Amino acid sequence: MNPEHVALHSLLTATRKLRPQSSAWADELNQLLSRIRQRALGDGAFAFTAPRMQAVHKKGREYRPLSTFGLEDKLVEGAAARYFRDLLDASMDLGSMAFRATPPPPQLSPSTTTALGRLLANAHQP
Repeated sequence: MNPEHVALHSLLTATRKLRPQSSAWADELNQLLSRIRQRALGDGAFAFTAPRMQAVHKKGREYRPLSTFGLEDKLVEGAAARYFRDLLDASMDLGSMAFRATPPPPQLSPSTTTALGRLLANAHQP
């Protein structure tokens, strides 16, 4: 198991075991999850909160806009993206590398390296 999976597995195991216990972090986690469930799955229409906008200095006199989204919105967006990746992955063209679901082992996840390798391999063919 790769180190990322070990860390995630450890975190999930600890959270499942410790969450039922009464502690400040567990109470805050439960409240956060309850708020997200209510916003995303409640009777009303879901709407993302407007992002916080700021100008970030690049170089010289140049600035670029930066949008910062709240934690709840990021979690909802991530869960929705994961749901649609998993739902639509089987219907995607095999050559499509972006926004793919993680395949079961031992297959490798599509990556920039995989895509670049395919492009270079095809570039050398007549």
